[in-house]
Amino acid sequence: MSDIPIIEIKDSDELDKFITTTRRRTESQLSTVSEQKVKGIIKRVQRYGDRAIIEFTRWFDKLDIYASKLRISRDTIKEAYNSVEDDEVVALKEMASRLTQLAKRTLSGMSFSIDIDGTSVSSIVKPLESIGCYVPGGSASYSSSLMMCAIPARVAGVERIVVCTPPKNEGVHPLILVAADLCGVDEIYQVGGAQAIAALAYGTETIDPVQKIVGPGNIHVTLAKIMVARDILIDSPAGPSELLVIADDSASPKIIALDMISQAEHSVDAISILVSPSRRLCEAVSQEITKFVPISQRRDTITESLKQKGGIFVSDTLDSAIELVNKFAAEHVEILTENPRVIADRITSAGLILLGNFTPVAASDYCLGVNHVLPTQGYATSYSGLTALDFVRIVNVVESTKDSLARIVDFVSTLAQSEGLPNHAKAIQGRFKE
Repeated sequence: MSDIPIIEIKDSDELDKFITTTRRRTESQLSTVSEQKVKGIIKRVQRYGDRAIIEFTRWFDKLDIYASKLRISRDTIKEAYNSVEDDEVVALKEMASRLTQLAKRTLSGMSFSIDIDGTSVSSIVKPLESIGCYVPGGSASYSSSLMMCAIPARVAGVERIVVCTPPKNEGVHPLILVAADLCGVDEIYQVGGAQAIAALAYGTETIDPVQKIVGPGNIHVTLAKIMVARDILIDSPAGPSELLVIADDSASPKIIALDMISQAEHSVDAISILVSPSRRLCEAVSQEITKFVPISQRRDTITESLKQKGGIFVSDTLDSAIELVNKFAAEHVEILTENPRVIADRITSAGLILLGNFTPVAASDYCLGVNHVLPTQGYATSYSGLTALDFVRIVNVVESTKDSLARIVDFVSTLAQSEGLPNHAKAIQGRFKE
């Protein structure tokens, strides 16, 4: 492939144009026939249940399947171990261990009791009862996505964990089945796309509904999650993956090129961007990409991804590069500068921030302990990445004594009267008057 064009961004107007152009394809996909198509799929699953699932599987996946075969049997899951390598199982277990450690630490300290002037307040963590994990299909096998969703849920204490993943002619990838077994997943269904989201949200004869749906997917899956969010919980509208690298002259062009290529191999819709005040670095990275792509596996996907959604941008200063990062609100932000922690303190919008040469985005997809289910499409301005907290509710239990209530009766009465709620005041005063 030819060198990626290097574009200079000199002012905020050019910055806004860049962001709009980069996101435009995704937005147009979300706003055209896809929306009506997904609405139709959801309504049909709500009305016809398994029958609709089977029809859509034949239509989209080109597979004939029966309702009795939608759920993967325990025997099939156990047999999957015969089709994977021992080192793959070891790697999955390492990923699970690291995710478990972070999930436990995230939840630790969430339950506590405090005395507020004689009133006892206890904060109690209650897990959700059921969750659905969507595991993407496509040209790659995303056993890692399954673990990223299921491990925090299991640590949080969720009783019923359900997985939906698109079917294939040869069956569900054995590594996905092994990962599900290692995570203690309760049910696995070979159902993909918007129809899987509808089934998890509203249920069918075979698939019982869940309280919350998590996990990444394509445009149709993302749209479906947004549409069912009025009825059940979702994590965030996680769509095609994104990487934005901010770097200075101290960075290695080779490392940046390899990281951008690793991001681009996800899909043709993946976004891979470098922004730097150093034109020398930008030119060197472009040359490295040109050198590596032709000898890379999955080069067709990589080439198309970089062509459509890749970019190398020269900013006036490091400050303007930081401004771009915050406006773009990328899923992943790599900081490859002389003092990455100083830059990180100024990043306000990112799904995940990765510091230095030895924290590549590719490692975060698997074994750094952090979750790779992260907000995309600018949602990092208001959403967080998936954690164990997504699978729990916080319930406060309060007990006040007569003396402690007496100390606030005048305050409550004053506030209740000022808000025009006199019976609130009487409900408290009545406890102290005959």
